[in-house]
Amino acid sequence: MPAALIQVNYDFVDAWVNRRDLTFITIADTASNQSLSDRIQEEVTEANEKFGHWEQIKKFEITPDEWTIDAGHLTPTMKMKRKVIKEIYKDLIEKIYRP
Repeated sequence: MPAALIQVNYDFVDAWVNRRDLTFITIADTASNQSLSDRIQEEVTEANEKFGHWEQIKKFEITPDEWTIDAGHLTPTMKMKRKVIKEIYKDLIEKIYRP
Protein backbone atom coordinates (compact mmCIF):
# COMPACT_ATOMS: atom_id res chain seq x y z
CA MET A 1 0.00 0.00 0.00
CA PRO A 2 1.47 3.37 -0.97
CA ALA A 3 1.98 5.57 2.08
CA ALA A 4 4.09 8.57 2.97
CA LEU A 5 5.97 10.25 5.76
CA ILE A 6 5.38 13.94 5.21
CA GLN A 7 7.90 16.56 6.18
CA VAL A 8 6.02 19.84 6.14
CA ASN A 9 7.38 23.13 4.87
CA TYR A 10 7.39 25.15 8.08
CA ASP A 11 7.42 28.48 6.22
CA PHE A 12 4.15 27.41 4.54
CA VAL A 13 2.71 26.29 7.88
CA ASP A 14 3.53 29.66 9.48
CA ALA A 15 1.90 31.55 6.59
CA TRP A 16 -1.12 29.21 6.63
CA VAL A 17 -1.57 29.67 10.39
CA ASN A 18 -1.39 33.46 10.02
CA ARG A 19 -3.94 33.49 7.15
CA ARG A 20 -6.36 31.37 9.18
CA ASP A 21 -5.84 33.28 12.44
CA LEU A 22 -5.11 29.99 14.18
CA THR A 23 -3.02 29.59 17.28
CA PHE A 24 0.69 29.14 16.69
CA ILE A 25 1.75 25.64 15.69
CA THR A 26 5.20 24.57 16.85
CA ILE A 27 7.26 22.04 14.91
CA ALA A 28 6.46 19.42 17.54
CA ASP A 29 2.72 20.18 17.22
CA THR A 30 2.56 19.65 13.46
CA ALA A 31 2.23 15.88 13.73
CA SER A 32 -0.79 16.09 16.04
CA ASN A 33 -2.61 19.16 14.71
CA GLN A 34 -5.87 18.01 13.09
CA SER A 35 -6.42 21.23 11.09
CA LEU A 36 -2.99 20.91 9.54
CA SER A 37 -3.51 17.21 8.88
CA ASP A 38 -6.79 17.99 7.09
CA ARG A 39 -5.05 20.65 4.99
CA ILE A 40 -2.30 18.24 4.00
CA GLN A 41 -4.94 15.62 3.17
CA GLU A 42 -6.37 18.11 0.65
CA GLU A 43 -2.95 18.37 -1.01
CA VAL A 44 -2.49 14.60 -1.01
CA THR A 45 -5.96 14.10 -2.53
CA GLU A 46 -5.18 16.63 -5.26
CA ALA A 47 -1.84 14.96 -6.03
CA ASN A 48 -3.47 11.51 -6.04
CA GLU A 49 -5.71 12.57 -8.94
CA LYS A 50 -2.64 12.40 -11.19
CA PHE A 51 -1.90 8.77 -10.27
CA GLY A 52 -3.47 5.42 -10.92
CA HIS A 53 -5.44 3.92 -8.03
CA TRP A 54 -2.60 1.51 -7.18
CA GLU A 55 -0.14 4.45 -6.96
CA GLN A 56 -2.22 6.77 -4.78
CA ILE A 57 -1.14 7.51 -1.22
CA LYS A 58 -3.61 5.79 1.06
CA LYS A 59 -2.24 6.91 4.44
CA PHE A 60 0.34 9.37 5.65
CA GLU A 61 1.93 10.56 8.85
CA ILE A 62 3.47 13.96 9.50
CA THR A 63 6.95 13.85 10.98
CA PRO A 64 7.20 15.75 14.28
CA ASP A 65 10.57 17.39 13.64
CA GLU A 66 12.49 19.21 10.93
CA TRP A 67 14.85 17.19 8.77
CA THR A 68 18.34 18.65 8.83
CA ILE A 69 21.90 17.71 8.04
CA ASP A 70 22.88 18.16 11.70
CA ALA A 71 20.11 15.84 12.91
CA GLY A 72 21.29 13.18 10.46
CA HIS A 73 18.22 13.07 8.21
CA LEU A 74 20.00 14.59 5.20
CA THR A 75 23.36 14.36 3.48
CA PRO A 76 25.44 17.53 2.93
CA THR A 77 23.91 17.68 -0.57
CA MET A 78 20.40 17.63 0.98
CA LYS A 79 19.54 14.09 -0.08
CA MET A 80 17.47 11.97 2.28
CA LYS A 81 19.28 9.29 4.27
CA ARG A 82 16.57 6.70 3.78
CA LYS A 83 17.95 4.12 6.23
CA VAL A 84 18.32 6.74 8.96
CA ILE A 85 14.83 8.13 8.32
CA LYS A 86 13.35 4.64 8.31
CA GLU A 87 14.98 3.90 11.68
CA ILE A 88 14.03 7.24 13.28
CA TYR A 89 10.40 6.97 12.20
CA LYS A 90 9.87 3.23 12.54
CA ASP A 91 6.99 3.88 14.98
CA LEU A 92 5.22 6.14 12.46
CA ILE A 93 5.77 3.59 9.70
CA GLU A 94 4.32 0.84 11.89
CA LYS A 95 1.36 3.10 12.70
CA ILE A 96 0.66 3.55 8.98
CA TYR A 97 0.68 -0.18 8.24
CA ARG A 98 -0.93 -1.39 11.47
CA PRO A 99 -4.50 -2.66 10.83
